[in-house]
Amino acid sequence: MSTTALKEKLIGQIRLTNDASILAAVSRVLALETSIGEIYQLSSLEKQEIEQGRMDIEAGRIQSDDEVQKEIEEWLNM
Repeated sequence: MSTTALKEKLIGQIRLTNDASILAAVSRVLALETSIGEIYQLSSLEKQEIEQGRMDIEAGRIQSDDEVQKEIEEWLNM
């Protein structure tokens, strides 16, 4: 089926439905498709934070996920 034929078929199906949940789902899928080509630009603060994280890793200032989860659990139980 050609792209044009598929578009016409979908448009026809969209016109026939009154189901808001189906229309919302189609809208979300189409919104995702149009945003895929967009490239996120990091702010200068985000770039600084990433660089700081890299420096922390190189200096050995890291914690395992288990250590972080334990620390969070302790904070929540205070």
